[in-house]
Amino acid sequence: MNLINLFINPYDLTFLISLISNLILILFILRRGYNSMVMLTYLFYLSGTLVMGVGQMMATISFNPGIFEFWNSWFILGILYYPPTILVFTLAFLGKESILKNFLFWVAILTPLTLFLFFTLKIPDLIIVNDFTKAKLYPWGYQVFATGKISPLVTLWYQVCFIPSIFMLVRFYRENRDKIIKKQALLLVIAIIIPYIGGVLTQGILPQFGIRIFPVGIPLNTINIILITYALFKFGSTTIDPFAIASSIIKIMHNAVVVINSKGNIILINPFTESFLGYRKDQLIGEGIKKILPEGYSSGEGEAMTATGQKIPVNIYTAGYTDNFSGYKATILTLADIQVLKKLHQDLQAEKANVEEKVKERTFELKEEHARLSASINSLSVGFILVDQSLNIFTANGSSTKILFKDGPPHQVTFSAISGRLKNSIDLELEVKKCIKEKKIIDFKEIRFGTFFLRIILTPISLGETIIGCAILIEDITEEKVIARSKDEFLSLASHELRTPLTAIRGYASVLEQSGLLKKDPQVKNAVGVIDNSVVRLINIVNDFIDVYELEQQDMIFKKDKVDMPALITKVLKEYKALAEEKNLYLKFTGNQQTPKVLGDFNRIRQVIANLISNGIKYTNTGGIDIGIKKEDKFLRIVVSDTGTGIKPELQKFLFRKFQQAVENIYTREGVQKGIGLGLYIAKLMVEGMGGKIQLDSSNKEKGSAFSFTLPYA
Repeated sequence: MNLINLFINPYDLTFLISLISNLILILFILRRGYNSMVMLTYLFYLSGTLVMGVGQMMATISFNPGIFEFWNSWFILGILYYPPTILVFTLAFLGKESILKNFLFWVAILTPLTLFLFFTLKIPDLIIVNDFTKAKLYPWGYQVFATGKISPLVTLWYQVCFIPSIFMLVRFYRENRDKIIKKQALLLVIAIIIPYIGGVLTQGILPQFGIRIFPVGIPLNTINIILITYALFKFGSTTIDPFAIASSIIKIMHNAVVVINSKGNIILINPFTESFLGYRKDQLIGEGIKKILPEGYSSGEGEAMTATGQKIPVNIYTAGYTDNFSGYKATILTLADIQVLKKLHQDLQAEKANVEEKVKERTFELKEEHARLSASINSLSVGFILVDQSLNIFTANGSSTKILFKDGPPHQVTFSAISGRLKNSIDLELEVKKCIKEKKIIDFKEIRFGTFFLRIILTPISLGETIIGCAILIEDITEEKVIARSKDEFLSLASHELRTPLTAIRGYASVLEQSGLLKKDPQVKNAVGVIDNSVVRLINIVNDFIDVYELEQQDMIFKKDKVDMPALITKVLKEYKALAEEKNLYLKFTGNQQTPKVLGDFNRIRQVIANLISNGIKYTNTGGIDIGIKKEDKFLRIVVSDTGTGIKPELQKFLFRKFQQAVENIYTREGVQKGIGLGLYIAKLMVEGMGGKIQLDSSNKEKGSAFSFTLPYA
């Protein structure tokens, strides 16, 4: 063995420095007594690099075949053992202890590792050739670059371990708002990527193509170790134990709680601090404690600075915190308003005199309230069921059993019995667990239950921030469904039946106008004209009814045309030019003619634009209507502006509703003449059916309104 080479060859010298650094770190960690999950897995990682580094260093300086092959086998073992160590360390750092405690995770990690080690021992040249006769002397020492038959599997093994580690750390960095933890995560990402890319290229991929360059895996690993160690000891190897912090906060919830690190930077506050001092959380996290305690934070009386610059007298309590595992140190400060404390003390003294009487009164009130609540629940027409986290029923009113067990309830109403009744409609057990876990309301607006229809609402029940169960509301909507369907079917049938005679009436009126028979009697001619206009209006109303029915029943089919919006807008403006000129109004298209095409139904888009222009003409007496186009990220926005009467803010809520208009009085003659309140409702359903949105952008009294809608690019 050429030991002198260790001190004269830069490559071997780098090896030596890396290994010495490894050993020093391991001894330092063991001496400090670290036994947290993060530090234990870091020791696991350091041992992997140590095995790999010692093996390769000793192999490069060995000229005896037996010694070379012995140490090179250690290098190969290190190559296989090293990748999972970084994955395990990453999971521990991110606090994913549930994964590390999962038996299947260790099976998934240890199974391929065991197989690789078995093949390495039984068939030495299967993964990486370990034969001194095939080794070459490079400037950095003896090395074999010949790869075995299953070397690609080892490469895949590296990707499986490294890529998820990098991905999880990057995601953790992006989602975390703590500036200190973000720095720590960023350093770890850089530390893992540097040797991973360098080692894979120079000692994995390039040698397979016959390219022999200076191998930088282990030298770069030295940088990796330095960066990880710096990140762990500079910013703390673990975040503060949430359970320890929670226990401290619970004792003093009525006070402001501030946690600072060893550098005096704020790393945690409780919600009361925000309301007490007037700061938002993001305004304090990462800032120095002097921002709120300019005179220091020694225990005793002091002054706290609010966001408005006001000084509040407070009692300051301090408590040191040291993590038993990592050695991470922090200080917990509680700030209590002195005036509030004095008042609380006075109130407490006054309350002592009659506390027993108040307890009795409150007990009676609670019993009375419980009785009223039980009576109210039992009198509800909807089913009401309360279950806890274990799916045990707290209470179930009579309506719930009446709705679900129409043939008579079982001897004992249990959750499994209720879930069994609904098994053909929904998986109630799964949905209740989802409601409790995700802490959100789940609304099943329509569920078929045999020959009936039900609406089921699941609501999480919370006690503070803890979810203790779920409330299940069950409503029989069969009658409403039948009535709604009958109404819709009647509306559709009536609309189609009305359109035929109206079309005939209009046809005959048109024949009379063109026949010349009416020239002798202007009064009759005028009457026929009124008939024709009225029939046209009735036909439009009937068409609106049919459109509403088809849209609400989702029977309307939207074509997917590639529509040139400037050309379509120009066409619609020509159609409405005469109508605008009757009121001396202008119609202008001020948009760019060179815009991307949109995806939608040509005729339905035309109908939406026509409706907005028609509304603009109806409610505009001077000025006119402008149509513009704005290009957005994924959508094209069409804006229709007028100089009309505008819409009062309190009336704007009636826009886009069925049979409602934004007018002062819907019973006035003016409102009836100008429409029945379906135009904007139909436009809304059509635009949404084509993947866009419609809205009122602005409206000012006597200055006009601006509506816009979006459509996706083709």
